[in-house]
Amino acid sequence: MNKAALAVCATLALALVAATAVTAEEGIPVRDCGTRGDPSSGTPMFFVRSGDVVAGPISFSSLKHAATRSSLGTRRPDGTGFRKSAAKVLWGRPATLGVPAEHRSFLSLGFAQTGRPSDAVRFDPCPPGTKMWGPGDRRLRRVTGFPGGFVIRKPGCYAVEVHVDGGRTHRVRIAFGYPCR
Repeated sequence: MNKAALAVCATLALALVAATAVTAEEGIPVRDCGTRGDPSSGTPMFFVRSGDVVAGPISFSSLKHAATRSSLGTRRPDGTGFRKSAAKVLWGRPATLGVPAEHRSFLSLGFAQTGRPSDAVRFDPCPPGTKMWGPGDRRLRRVTGFPGGFVIRKPGCYAVEVHVDGGRTHRVRIAFGYPCR
């Protein structure tokens, strides 16, 4: 194999590692700009819409309406529920979403792209002006969307935490098939 072919292979291998990056010190999966999901309509995302739940720089789509059992989402073969909800992340410092230890036996995250639920995931949002996927010259503003959701083993009211790198931690309780009181 010549040097040019080796360089191409090495570049592709590094790109693959970066796409499924995990922070070495913590083993936390990372979602970066290249793993985002842009709206198919090409319209910019709003950080908050009616029905969203906000925890610091992350807004979760349509989770205010997840308190009824019928809203738990898709039943998976293992008996757990999966509630789809995009994580809409504001431009700025990276943020880590996590499930506190006391709720991990009932709730986990489906954002990691590994095929397995995780207890935490780090989001590195795109800078404003990043070209959106698809045709045309549409650009992201200050919000990056990441598809995913929550894996629910038992209906309940559970906390999630968002820790901003170099900043504070935000904690919010979310009702999954059972109202928070």
